[in-house]
Amino acid sequence: LLTIDSTTFGSFDPSEVTVDPSSGDLFVTDRLEAKVFRLTATGSLVSSFSTSAAGAVYPSSITYDSIAGRLLVGDETSKGVYAFSLSGVFQKFFDGDDPYSDLAFDSSTGLLWATEFGEDSVELYTLDDSGDNLVDFDAKKLEDFADLLDRQDLDGLALDVAGGRVFLIGPRGLLVEAPIGASASGSVELGLGTGFSAADVDPVTGDVWMLDSGLTGTVLCRTELAGFSARFQVQDHATADAFIPRSLAWGNGSIFVAGNRSDEVLRFSPTGALQDTTSLSGLVSGTILGLEYDEDADLLLILTQGRIYEVDPSLLLVASNPVTLARDFTDMSLDASGGQIALYTARRAEIWLLNRQGEFVGRASTPPSLPYLFSSGAGSFSAAGNGGHLIGDATDGIIRDLLINPATVPSAVHNWMQYD
Repeated sequence: LLTIDSTTFGSFDPSEVTVDPSSGDLFVTDRLEAKVFRLTATGSLVSSFSTSAAGAVYPSSITYDSIAGRLLVGDETSKGVYAFSLSGVFQKFFDGDDPYSDLAFDSSTGLLWATEFGEDSVELYTLDDSGDNLVDFDAKKLEDFADLLDRQDLDGLALDVAGGRVFLIGPRGLLVEAPIGASASGSVELGLGTGFSAADVDPVTGDVWMLDSGLTGTVLCRTELAGFSARFQVQDHATADAFIPRSLAWGNGSIFVAGNRSDEVLRFSPTGALQDTTSLSGLVSGTILGLEYDEDADLLLILTQGRIYEVDPSLLLVASNPVTLARDFTDMSLDASGGQIALYTARRAEIWLLNRQGEFVGRASTPPSLPYLFSSGAGSFSAAGNGGHLIGDATDGIIRDLLINPATVPSAVHNWMQYD
């Protein structure tokens, strides 16, 4: 593994890199400098040239055309591709459809693959030097590669021509691998642990189960001895419709996961084996925001916008209680022994406490020592039963163990109104 400090050769905003396979040299674009830097494989500077005179004032992407022996550069302000010699001589400009965020050249077919800023597709072009335009050859929607990329902006792509593979970079560093022209064969979350969307605690062992906020839905576990480890990816079990994991609950040795594009709840073993899938169609209305499992009553609690449902294993609806608190809730937790439900908000990690009927009991604010932009993505009562809470940040991937004494406030202060 080689790490190159780009500031040592004058690049302060490197945006893309490509390689000349014949020499092994690297070519790096720099947006703010409007330059292309040529480096050896060990990171030593060979040369550089400016792209601004040709019109590429913010070069954002680059690829090596191995057939013509030239560099193809995309600019975030220009609708097309610039061709340069390896020494930096401008050759021509190919008009295109939009500014291109990333480029990749297929040496086996001579096709140029391109992604456009803010678009969920991959464009394929033929390069015809006798004309001035990129020639449309094909277009691939991202769901052609992986359903979970549907309607997601693509940040980058790379081709492994020898292996017949394409690699796609999606939101939060989602890396998807797919055979060229086929559906995805694998995916991994490169931004693993940079944010959480759900948490729950095993009350017996004290293990903390967390759901990463990325599209693959990686389930992590924190134990006292081993610390954090990734256990499995929920997206590996996705159906034809992308299942974007959103909520998690621990109960009776199983992990329950719900998604924000589906009314299904998946149940897994701690090792990631899918045990069953439960459809909540007709039982629950609205996007699932949180899950909890009451082991004593053998009930699954489901939080949606404005309501908490309780469902038994036979899918019988046991209770449906309104929650009229006007907050953007991100997760919930159950303290079955105390008969309380905690709701966590995206705003400064306020914690709202309700009874099992959904009625307001109290509200707690997190300590002022927390970062100003702290945003609660996940929360759970701690296993100690001391009123503590484990809070997972939605953006920085840090889990904080907080002991909070909530203030009991009359429900009228919050305009509580019971309805059925």
